Amino acid sequence: MVIESFVENGIVMQGLPDIDGVIRREVPVTTEINGQGGDIKGFEVVYQQAFDFLPAPFDGLGTSVNFTYAPSDSANVDVYGKSLPIQDNSEKSANAVLWYEKGPLQLRLALTTVVIV
Repeated sequence: MVIESFVENGIVMQGLPDIDGVIRREVPVTTEINGQGGDIKGFEVVYQQAFDFLPAPFDGLGTSVNFTYAPSDSANVDVYGKSLPIQDNSEKSANAVLWYEKGPLQLRLALTTVVIV
């Protein structure tokens, strides 16, 4: 996936007015800015299983698990000139859900694991 721009943290120079409303100086301000873009490549593996073969009342149980690997590159570089990943993009993440659906009752118990690289 090619991303043209994305939101990232950055520093911009901003004029701040004195008490009389006149701007006499600029100061660095950390804020959200538009990133220059980048790309994300990867894959996702998903497994879902309903346990309808179990005896009642457990025949409403099921599970869903997934793993995602999505390394990224951005236009930002480190001090050695190597491309940095897109900010706040998780390279590896996994989810596990245990669910129960029977009649009017629906329950979900979910666990999410994220490793930000």
